[in-house]
Amino acid sequence: MTSPYNQWRKIFAFGPGMIVAITGIGASDVIVSTVAGATFGTSLLWAIALGAFFKWVLNDGIVRWETGTNTSLIHAWSTYLPRPVLFLFFLYLLVWIIGVSAALTSGCGLAIENLSHGNISSFWGGMTHSLLGALLVILGYGQKIEKIIKLLTGIMFVSVVGCALLSLPDLKELFNGLLFPRIPPETNTFTLSLIGGIGGSLTLLSYRYLHPLTQKRAYNSEVKKELFQAYFFTAVFCISIMIIASHVFYKSGIEINDQSAVKKMTEHIGTIAGKPGFYLYSIGFWATVTASLLGVWKIVPQITVDCFQNLFKHEYHSKKISQGTLLILTFAPLPLLSLGKPLALIILFTVLSSLFIPFLAFTLLYLNYRVSNHSTQIRNTPWQSLLQFIILILFSWIGFQELQNLIFK
Repeated sequence: MTSPYNQWRKIFAFGPGMIVAITGIGASDVIVSTVAGATFGTSLLWAIALGAFFKWVLNDGIVRWETGTNTSLIHAWSTYLPRPVLFLFFLYLLVWIIGVSAALTSGCGLAIENLSHGNISSFWGGMTHSLLGALLVILGYGQKIEKIIKLLTGIMFVSVVGCALLSLPDLKELFNGLLFPRIPPETNTFTLSLIGGIGGSLTLLSYRYLHPLTQKRAYNSEVKKELFQAYFFTAVFCISIMIIASHVFYKSGIEINDQSAVKKMTEHIGTIAGKPGFYLYSIGFWATVTASLLGVWKIVPQITVDCFQNLFKHEYHSKKISQGTLLILTFAPLPLLSLGKPLALIILFTVLSSLFIPFLAFTLLYLNYRVSNHSTQIRNTPWQSLLQFIILILFSWIGFQELQNLIFK
């Protein structure tokens, strides 16, 4: 007889796809969802659902390609695209590494500062997490990191969704925000940014790099279900954040800023459920950013190694490249953290990340039509091609708007 535990495991598969999704959530998704809920209430819930759906489409395309060819997407870029393209991606990767390390370290710092009621500064809280993450990777605790991420995922889901239930709006308001898309006046750019900011960016490449067994998996119904569940989880989680932020800021008329974002959220839950409520959300936020940090610290050095070796067509010492990437992840954000603007750093990273998505969508489309010996598994259906094309156009516009706002604001 199947135990209840095994039945739940079958329904909610927690495989590599879920870890990719959790790694992609991070501080930026939490902050973007918070800002959206604080500014526009629940009117943009549909944008979060749409953003998670688009990231699932892209991740499904990546996994189909990589399992069907038994090579990484980066290897495909080096084989089928002009050489300068991979070189430009490598430069982008280095800048992105600095951005993601600053965002995640800032997020962990915010979480610890809030949990300690200000007794530990965000700077030292963030740096401690960064150093511990690097130490776990250097010592070779790859599989243990995955177990820690799974534990943190359970904590973040129970905490944040539990807090959302405490703040749940009228069901009619909830369904209107989800099922009837509308864009508040003069918020076109922000709405597009919200769609683009959900579900990760470069971390979508993570699936192949989790552990050796991932590279041998076949694309089957189990993998498809697992990927869908992972991004369904992303949507539910970010929607929960928006619901809480709507209750705390939007309905109370409180303006969100660097100092109040996390603190006000936890204070609100504390007024409803007392001290346990305060810690419920605080621990959920901490678990979210810490799980993402551990995932990035584990996976991104491997992505860098793959990119470096495909770019220069030489089997360079992968351990040294990996350790060098870890050093950048750990210490590059130090000057940025000293600015004392954690929320601004996270939003800036979201802008940087949005530039990768149109490139990814274009290459998935191109590889489908450029390479003639596709298996049925790899080749897009007409619907998949259409969705990838929509993502390409939409996210190109998002990237253009984000850059325009960053340069001329």
